[in-house]
Amino acid sequence: MLKSVVIFDLGCGYNVVYVFNLILMKFTKIHQKKWDTFKKEYPKKKKKFRLVEPKWTYALDRNTISGTIKLCYTIPHQNVDGKLRYKHKQEYLKTRTFKDLDLLLQQGELERYHSHIIKENETIVR
Repeated sequence: MLKSVVIFDLGCGYNVVYVFNLILMKFTKIHQKKWDTFKKEYPKKKKKFRLVEPKWTYALDRNTISGTIKLCYTIPHQNVDGKLRYKHKQEYLKTRTFKDLDLLLQQGELERYHSHIIKENETIVR
């Protein structure tokens, strides 16, 4: 548990101080084992459904209360010089947490995130 302090300056010589506790996800060995098996399974599922290009992965944010899942991928970006570079992007999956790992392995979920990344790639390249 982390204590966090926020101080607001009211501008008239008074300050308001708020102290609150942040409760983070307790990440145990059981969680680590479940995450490791998930990280091994979903590339196999992506290959099975032929979702190879562009490359993307899932990541776990342990600094949130419920362990939010992030979608990590790279997109092409053209510099002013005309050189093609790649930007790394991370998006939080707002409706998916650590408890929803089984749902992330379903074909519909994998295809939805894959099509989202492809749409973003097409808009940037054009």
